[in-house]
Amino acid sequence: MRNMSKKKKLIIVVGVILLLGCGLFYVYSRGSKKEVMTPEMMPEYETVIVETGDVERIVYATGSIVEGSGEEIRPQVGAKVKEVFVQEGQEVKSGDLLFTLDSDEISLAYAREKLAYEIQAKEYAKEAELSGKSVVTTPVSGEVVEVLVKTDDELGPQNAVAKIVKNDSFELTVPFNSNDVKLLKVGQKVQVLLSDYLSYVAATIIDIDQKGRSTQEGGIVYNVTVEIPNPGALKAGDKGYVEIESGQRVIRSIGTSELKIPDPIEIKAQAKGKVDKVLIAVGEQVKAGEILIRLNSQQQQESMEEKRLNLELAKMNLASKAQELEKYQVRASVNGKIIELNVEAGKEIPSDKPAVVISNLDGMKMVIQVDEIDIPLISLGQKATVYTNAFGDRAFEAVVTSIAEKGKIENNVVTFATELTLVEPGPLKPGMTGDADIKVEHKENVLRLPFNAVQIYEEGKGTVMVKGPEGEPMPLEVEVGIEGVEFIEIVSGLKAGDEVLIMPGY
Repeated sequence: MRNMSKKKKLIIVVGVILLLGCGLFYVYSRGSKKEVMTPEMMPEYETVIVETGDVERIVYATGSIVEGSGEEIRPQVGAKVKEVFVQEGQEVKSGDLLFTLDSDEISLAYAREKLAYEIQAKEYAKEAELSGKSVVTTPVSGEVVEVLVKTDDELGPQNAVAKIVKNDSFELTVPFNSNDVKLLKVGQKVQVLLSDYLSYVAATIIDIDQKGRSTQEGGIVYNVTVEIPNPGALKAGDKGYVEIESGQRVIRSIGTSELKIPDPIEIKAQAKGKVDKVLIAVGEQVKAGEILIRLNSQQQQESMEEKRLNLELAKMNLASKAQELEKYQVRASVNGKIIELNVEAGKEIPSDKPAVVISNLDGMKMVIQVDEIDIPLISLGQKATVYTNAFGDRAFEAVVTSIAEKGKIENNVVTFATELTLVEPGPLKPGMTGDADIKVEHKENVLRLPFNAVQIYEEGKGTVMVKGPEGEPMPLEVEVGIEGVEFIEIVSGLKAGDEVLIMPGY
């Protein structure tokens, strides 16, 4: 027996009532006779232990093997045939391209939706990057000379929030001739000779003028700006010139210039949102990495959600156009042989007959009759195992591919014809009879007992027999879940390791 029909539960209920009656009679007899039953007088019962494992619910039904149906292809769109890729008598597989239709208009619409989706995807990615920042920090140390925002201001990534002057360094701009400037580059290390101190300090080139300027002598010079860390003794107005060793000679600037405090640096927000709090004021000293502004995170989240919804809408529109475009690529949905071909490139699709007829080669099915009580459990795509009388216990895998909308009444029993498409029919032939197990539910690592250890008397409820205080059989109500072929899930009433009696007649 592969499964127990739910209609047998009435018999089980009667069995439970009788069993409970016997238990009551046993208790009454002991109370009236005052007889003490010793463990040696108790009958021996087979026992099982509540264990953890898998339980699978199966719907069992009988039926017969039928030949797979073919396919008549009638495109859902009206358009001229663009190109045909098959011919009559040719064998095709499911998914093979048969012919295409003129799709210029829908292809253009698809391209527009794809572009719209890509734009939304970029905007969402940019928004995600910006919304991930709830603070604005300074990349440099120095003195705040100007605060450019206030509370509740709306910020974009390019908005300046403050100006900071670096007070830990000076800048020196000196000219070089056109030949020497070619040997210099931004980031290069140089030496600055300070005239007032007759000492060298290290510096780094931060800018090289690319245009140049004319001198009174008729030559062209190029300004080069270097950054000099302030060791503490330098001051604005000190003079110096730049030199650097290149090969076998020393390159030197043309004359000297004065050290000056760098121009204020604009600190950009590099984030998006409303200003929640300004943490700086003019005249304050800040260090690199210090937080200048805090942003309103709630507004960021709302903006992010809006961009996400726009992206989802663009994605759905693209998918819709992709489905429409797919209709212009006509493909086979079954394996088989083309026995009729009624399309030709450049001509309209015929309206009075199918475009293509395919005879199925391997779409063999088993048609089973599922009881009306079980039909709510069946759905398309469920896996099944088919057995035939001809091949005994040999299992054939199948999938539920069709469920009848209307039941059939026979001998006061209502059943629904259900088709199971065989994955690999192998030696099966049309007309063979057998049965099938449809796997409708599966749970892993749950408490379970063998099917014959539990009496089900209504949906979700059952009884088991356990040992009483003196070893006598006593009924215990339990909550059950999946009713499998071999095991029943125990939801509550017992725990792993509990011992249950197997009663005769259970």
